[in-house]
Amino acid sequence: MRGRMSAKKWGLQSSECTQSFIPYQKTWPGFNAARHIVAGSCSVRSVLMALAILVLASYPSLAQQRFGSTPSETGFAIEASSQGEYAVGWAEKLGLGENLFEQEAVAALAEVGIEPQGGWQPSSKITTDFLTELFELTLEAAQKGMVTLQPDKAATQGGYAIRLFQKLGLFKEPTIDISVEDAIITLSTVGIKPEAGWQPNSKVDAFFLIDILKSTVEAAKRQAISVTPEEAYSIVTSLSDELQILKGVTPAEKIRPGVPVPTPRKPFEPKERSEIEKLLSGRTPFLVSTKLKQFGYDIFEKSLSAFAPVTDVPVGPNYTIGPGDNFIVTLWGRINAKSTVTVDRNGEIALPEVGVLNVSGMTFAQLQDYLRDEFSRKFTDFKINLTMGKLRTIRVFVVGEVQAPGSYTISSLSTIINGLMIAGGPSKNGTLRKIRLLRNESEPAAIDLYDFLLGGEKSEDVRLQNGDTIFIPLIGPVVAVAGNVKRPAIYEMAKPMTLAGVLDLAGGVTYAGWLQRVQVERVENHQRRIVVDFDISQSPDIDSQDRAMDAAVQDGDLVKVFPVSPFEQNVVYIEGHVVRPGKYELKPGMKLSDILTSYEALLPQANLEYAEIERLVEPDYHPIVIPFNVGKVLEGHRSEDIELARLDAIRLFRWDEKGKRSVSVSGMVYRPGEYRFIPGMKLSELLDAAGGPGKNAYLQTAELTRRHITQTGMETEKINIDLEKVLAGDPERNILLQDYDHLIVRSIPELEFDRNAAIFGEVRFPGIYPVRRGETLSSVIQRAGGFTKRAYLKGAVFTRESAKVVQRQRMDELIEQIKESVLTGTDRAISGALDEETVMVQELTLKAQKELLGKLRAARIDGRVVIKLTSLDSFKGSKYDLELEKGDSLVIPETPGIVNVVGEVFNPTALLYEKDRTVNYCLQKVGGITKEADKKQISIIKADGSVISIAQKNPGRVSWDSESHQWLFGGFMNIRLSPGDTIVVPRKTDKFFWLKTTKDITEVLFQAALTAGVVLAL
Repeated sequence: MRGRMSAKKWGLQSSECTQSFIPYQKTWPGFNAARHIVAGSCSVRSVLMALAILVLASYPSLAQQRFGSTPSETGFAIEASSQGEYAVGWAEKLGLGENLFEQEAVAALAEVGIEPQGGWQPSSKITTDFLTELFELTLEAAQKGMVTLQPDKAATQGGYAIRLFQKLGLFKEPTIDISVEDAIITLSTVGIKPEAGWQPNSKVDAFFLIDILKSTVEAAKRQAISVTPEEAYSIVTSLSDELQILKGVTPAEKIRPGVPVPTPRKPFEPKERSEIEKLLSGRTPFLVSTKLKQFGYDIFEKSLSAFAPVTDVPVGPNYTIGPGDNFIVTLWGRINAKSTVTVDRNGEIALPEVGVLNVSGMTFAQLQDYLRDEFSRKFTDFKINLTMGKLRTIRVFVVGEVQAPGSYTISSLSTIINGLMIAGGPSKNGTLRKIRLLRNESEPAAIDLYDFLLGGEKSEDVRLQNGDTIFIPLIGPVVAVAGNVKRPAIYEMAKPMTLAGVLDLAGGVTYAGWLQRVQVERVENHQRRIVVDFDISQSPDIDSQDRAMDAAVQDGDLVKVFPVSPFEQNVVYIEGHVVRPGKYELKPGMKLSDILTSYEALLPQANLEYAEIERLVEPDYHPIVIPFNVGKVLEGHRSEDIELARLDAIRLFRWDEKGKRSVSVSGMVYRPGEYRFIPGMKLSELLDAAGGPGKNAYLQTAELTRRHITQTGMETEKINIDLEKVLAGDPERNILLQDYDHLIVRSIPELEFDRNAAIFGEVRFPGIYPVRRGETLSSVIQRAGGFTKRAYLKGAVFTRESAKVVQRQRMDELIEQIKESVLTGTDRAISGALDEETVMVQELTLKAQKELLGKLRAARIDGRVVIKLTSLDSFKGSKYDLELEKGDSLVIPETPGIVNVVGEVFNPTALLYEKDRTVNYCLQKVGGITKEADKKQISIIKADGSVISIAQKNPGRVSWDSESHQWLFGGFMNIRLSPGDTIVVPRKTDKFFWLKTTKDITEVLFQAALTAGVVLAL
């Protein structure tokens, strides 16, 4: 029936609503993951969530079809044990590189946006959630153009609609043909359409398949079509497999245009597991891989590129002598002679006293007897020895279906296999079973390489002669054997074979092969593809089994041997806080006590009050949870000793999991923390578990906080505890604890063992001294034995941790202020610049200011506080006799004997201290100030850290010096200096670049190696 037809003509069928989505345990590798999702409801959400896992883990997997391989073919999708191994395989599959390290693969995937939310954890195990997330990320990367999904065969949505229409049987009677429009209308009527609607001319892609999969299953749940949800899933996935959609994934050119992947220092060599290893490790997938190679051809992959004639090997007695052979004849006895002879082109040799002899065609053994007879005619009582010298070379021809046909010069010892090796072996279009040797005036000889490859038999491998031709005809009939056989491959049949012979050729079925259904895919009469199933198991019907094994195999057949179901049928699982988790055999009438036999089966700190059994209830295998009391099971309570069922998962927990009951302790105990609550537990037992009270614990009063939990909320009760009486064994004080109780053990008040102060330098007993709260600086100086005679009190350096914090804060504020001024002033200056030179100057200034900010950030802050030390008697009780804090430090140096002059002077240096010398005198000693000096900003940094500036001591006035208690005439320039003082002469600055002054002052401070102190009031 051709042409357009109305959707109403199809008479859409319906069936009763399926009550739940039943995951097939025997045929679904995603069963364990899905059983946590499908809870027996008839909701579409449950079905779709299960299908999401099916996309990655089930049979046949849509993800496998989408990326063109099954897990067994890729070797990483399911079989990778860690995320790092998965990353390597996935990156290679996406074409992001080859021979990658795990780190390189992770980086390449992250570059195209394929990275899980928690980031790659190379050592973590692969989980179903991880696979689902990575698959979705790959699709998102395809949407963004980061990777390109490439279908192997172009398929349009219109063609897909027709195929899906036919598969679902949406018509009353058979039809020859339907239109695309009718198919789309019919599918849309029952709710089967992609989110964006049908686009008949658009290509089928991964996102289209997901939409169709979901909508088809939803239609099945709504009984709009006469298939069950699982049948709907099978139809959509099998259809996409038939069309071979999305068989390859490559990176998009616009994202990675010719960017080479970094070459690793050491090539990554994936550790490919053998089929036996995969079987025994339990990682063989349920699908049968058809990624097969032609058997036998790989032996020629490492053939010789050139052939050197072999001349230094012994020859056998059957070696045939021919022109070019060289040998040595040795005689001894009555005659001693040695002669080297070569067979000429006529096959003759010339020997002294004997003459010319024709030896061509003789074997090596015949030649030796022949020469002995010839010499015995001339001589008696002698012995003869014949040794082969240089062997001749021969020329043979290798033609037909060969990798490198042509003529080859080879050793005369070479055989047919040697000749094939030199020519690279047969091509994959050439036969291995009927290789022919053509020799003049002889019947053609044939060799079957399978005898050599399978059994090492070389009886047919004859030695070549000059002029021989090795001819390789076209390959004969072939059969492929895939799945659970010991040697899956594509084999050539030399004669008609049976199913038994083909399986024997593949090494036989492995122990995990499912004999109840050996499937043969076949092209029948060049017209159609069919599938034939055979039962070759040891069934009671022996005749049926024999007929199956004797079934003839045809050219092009694909024999599939499926694995047995990966799910154990008679097991229960135990997991969690147990010594030996895993699976156990389920025996008839088996109960919990048969597995939990004693407390030795549990790990320490197990939760004895709560454990659970997760059970899958037939017929839809929805999960339910059955709680039980572990302690009662171990004590023999029959009410808790539950009988186990197939696939039960027993979970045990640690005490702090699943409804934990705990008490806690904090404060002055040796092991504060949370502890398991045991009914009848007392306060002394909690203290023992915490290691007991600390050495400095306050035992007279402790506080126990008790929480009362009700349905209306929580109420808190505080109980004072006398720990001395509890530890003494007073039963009235040793109260019973309750769940949620919290004990606080305080320390003895006002204990400060870490309150220390340091004093170094010119005192009699320098060191670190413990101090009490309120102790003053003079007290520590007195405890240190007082000052020595060399002590320079004016240069004392007192530092304090709290002052360091303040100074750091002030420095940070200053840096931020300068930073804002730099940015604002620079933008204003550059925007107002008129020429390029001015802009360049501004840029250089900005660079210098940034360097200044860097120096300020790196400046060392030591928390110095300005104090003025005097003799101990007068210092005691003065305003500088500070109460000490934790970490205070006092350093009293010797008298330095120098005065420093730095900055814009002609010779910045250190001068020897001279008594009563003034600022003016020292400046004259260093040559005076330069033209660049700023006379209005000269200052003195005193040895005690205080600063005196010229602005404070006007040079044109008379002022009173409170330190020296005298009048100063001439102001600042007549100030008398003390040992260790530093005169700072800064550089002039203009009104625009005032920050240079700060820079110069900073450099001066670094050069002088002094840091100005802060007044204590700060």
